[in-house]
Amino acid sequence: MVPIPYLSNVIEVQNLSKSFDAFTAVDDASFSVPEGETLVLLGTSGSGKTTTLKMLNRLIEPDQGTIRINGQEVKSQPPEQLRRQVGYVIQHIGLFPHYTVAQNIAIVPQLLGWSAEQIQARTDELMALLKLPDELEARKPEELSGGQQQRVGLARALAADPPVILLDEPFGALDPITRSQIVNEFKELEALKYKTKVMVTHDVHEAVSMGHQIALMDQGRIQQLGAPQDLVFRPQNDFVRRFFAGQLFRLELEVATLGDLWPFLNGVKGGELQALRFESTATLWQVMQKASAATGSDPLIAIAGKDWRGDQSQLMVAFQRLKNKWSRS
Repeated sequence: MVPIPYLSNVIEVQNLSKSFDAFTAVDDASFSVPEGETLVLLGTSGSGKTTTLKMLNRLIEPDQGTIRINGQEVKSQPPEQLRRQVGYVIQHIGLFPHYTVAQNIAIVPQLLGWSAEQIQARTDELMALLKLPDELEARKPEELSGGQQQRVGLARALAADPPVILLDEPFGALDPITRSQIVNEFKELEALKYKTKVMVTHDVHEAVSMGHQIALMDQGRIQQLGAPQDLVFRPQNDFVRRFFAGQLFRLELEVATLGDLWPFLNGVKGGELQALRFESTATLWQVMQKASAATGSDPLIAIAGKDWRGDQSQLMVAFQRLKNKWSRS
């Protein structure tokens, strides 16, 4: 994933630790998240990722360490003031069941003293951005599908337009098909693209798909912090290597985009040949999935904006060259 241009680090965490009695949940964690990027806290249950996330908005107070958001230490702000500036989305969505969709979305703007007209305008805007029909505003959460509830939870987190969004296993309660669809939609949402985000997941495919950076955690410590291709192609220790080993080939395909492959591609130049067309941001995994479902055993593939046509075998040759380069870097 190519990082978008940024101005500064919005989130800065230094030497963060937290223990519960004799159990160390987070041990000396440090990371920063530039403006507009996504950091994924990845790991198994009990690795410390959710505790780390909750310390960012003071749902859990750290034992030691420093957290700054937009240059200001979070300890210097009352917790309720901090949380109004940081959107929060959780696995089970947490919508108030006795409130309508519109009332759920309006909670933080009301606390901030927005007028009824401002709240309604923002609600209408978010409903449109998140592809929620207007008629759902008057419904209760129990009347919505799981995917719709997840969108409403995100709308509530975005309502006051906070610069930072925290997502704690946001897709974990969804069935696999809905989950995959929602993940792909979230990646394209204009409302989220320029927010600074920290997301917790135990799903490696979500992590490499959504993260500009991944912090892989085990027993409270960050085992490796870096871009998805760093962890997949250049693991720093045996734990990182083992963590990705079972799904390594698919993860390699999910990390590599057609844009990454471009310097290594040889193929048919130009012409009017029929071909499956992809943006340069498409991953090699997405290309292979779509090509496998296409009519014909080996369809030609084209990259939007590039004067090139080629087949899957040519992509795989280019991928091996890219893999060799990334593994050596």
